Amino acid sequence: RQKLEDYAPVYGHHIVRRNHISDCGIVGICGFGPGDGKVSFGLLVEDNFIERCGWQDAENLHECGGIKLHCNNHCLVRRNLIVDTLHGPGIWMDAYNGYTRVCQNIILHSRGRGSLLFEISFKPNLVDRNFIWDSSTFGILEADGNGQTFANNFIGDCHEGIELRGRQTDRVKAEDCGHHEMFNNIIVNCARPILERHNQSRIPSLLEGNMT
Repeated sequence: RQKLEDYAPVYGHHIVRRNHISDCGIVGICGFGPGDGKVSFGLLVEDNFIERCGWQDAENLHECGGIKLHCNNHCLVRRNLIVDTLHGPGIWMDAYNGYTRVCQNIILHSRGRGSLLFEISFKPNLVDRNFIWDSSTFGILEADGNGQTFANNFIGDCHEGIELRGRQTDRVKAEDCGHHEMFNNIIVNCARPILERHNQSRIPSLLEGNMT
């Protein structure tokens, strides 16, 4: 008789597809991966319609948003429509992401901590071909990470287009942050289109071909 510990651990490999999620007080879709990057977690979140989530005034709990995923390893988040997120980002990729792609999402009318927040990540990830419109704060915000790629996104009617914030908290060292690549993004009607905090980054980021 085999014991549980005889089986190799299997994590993730979930598919979240074609759901209509609305009026959730805190978050529409939430998940937590292993985070250490030692196992192939795997997660596909695609073609979901998420509206009017995060209406509870609980953004300081840091768990709010349309989609909030933690510790993502080998994940794909694509073609989701996220509308009217009140407290929290439309999509929040939280902490220790690796080899993950966020693409072809439409995020409209975000009223919390930006439309797309990507943080505390040091392995390669790609954020590309997203359409972001009407955020009261950021279109895309990166914080506390290194070596991320933001390419071919359309961002409009936001207070700030894309901000590469560098070190934001004491969770990481300032010299561990920076060295992102941001290219071929189109940013229109944003009070501050592109921001990078060079003084808090180990290496300045590569910014090429962006239109503002």
